[in-house]
Amino acid sequence: GHDRAAVAAGGPHRNEEWLTFPDGHRELVETIKTPMYDRQGRLIGVLGIARDITAAHATQVHLREAQARFAAAFQASPVAMAISQTRDGRVIEVNDALVRNSGWSREELLGKTSRDLGLWPSPASRERILDALQREGRLLDHELEIRCKDGRRRQCRLSATLIEVNGESCILTNLDDITAQRDAEAARSESQARFATAFQSSPVAMVITRRADGRFVEVNPSASRLFGWSSAE
Repeated sequence: GHDRAAVAAGGPHRNEEWLTFPDGHRELVETIKTPMYDRQGRLIGVLGIARDITAAHATQVHLREAQARFAAAFQASPVAMAISQTRDGRVIEVNDALVRNSGWSREELLGKTSRDLGLWPSPASRERILDALQREGRLLDHELEIRCKDGRRRQCRLSATLIEVNGESCILTNLDDITAQRDAEAARSESQARFATAFQSSPVAMVITRRADGRFVEVNPSASRLFGWSSAE
């Protein structure tokens, strides 16, 4: 079949084919077949040159499999992720979590920069991230504020690393939304502050004891006056 293809082409014909050798092993070879003619232009045969590309083929297969696994993990991640070009910051890939959390569609995000989108409320944020990436090659758990399409501001924990895509330097970015966590921490701190204020200013004597052994861990001024002991005592 390949010989006939070379003859039909009237010149060199390149193809790949699996060959089985007498000992049973198989190799993928790249062949270049060229029709040979005599002085009268009559076909006298086909010259073939073969090169073993089995190892190179296996490498390509493994690379494609690795790329497929990365793509699956990238899209399935519950954490917002994006890939952008290092040189200009243009987004070349986003996952579903980023689309869902940011409010922008995939089409609105691709080809844009964080500046185009107004993603960073502080323009200096990206420059600081880039500086850290250039120094270390990666950035872990950097907290910052980002702005969504509808104007909402979210607290995020950003991690980023430099990767290569089709021979070009790119940045793989993870944005973990920790707004709810930070809001809960702030509410807890406010609640503790309100309790401390009420505890200390209450006209009623109040004490806090340790459940394990009944030792006093805190008394308010009213309790000190009532018992005649200072808080330190």
